[in-house]
Amino acid sequence: MNNVLEDYKKYPGLTEVYEVVRTAEVVHNRQIYRIEVLKCYSNPPVFYQTECWKWENVILQQSDMTGDKFDREPERMWVLRKRDLPWVHQYDPETALHQALNFLTGVE
Repeated sequence: MNNVLEDYKKYPGLTEVYEVVRTAEVVHNRQIYRIEVLKCYSNPPVFYQTECWKWENVILQQSDMTGDKFDREPERMWVLRKRDLPWVHQYDPETALHQALNFLTGVE
């Protein structure tokens, strides 16, 4: 059976295609991070790269420019916020994850 993503050029308008092949959540300095290892189908020399996200607790509040009172109280919620890491590109998912963890923790 063929991988649909390998044939991405059959779908008009798709210029880049990635598959999340591994997800890891780690705690560093009491902060929770999610690292996703992506297999890239649209740039063959770069096989695996990573995205990093940080869990953050935020307060959401309505905004109203009319001066009327808000009809809801502010509320807390957890969101994933993208965190930039230096460029990770490797030929296997484990090495890509290893490189991302090194960048995240400051290990050389």
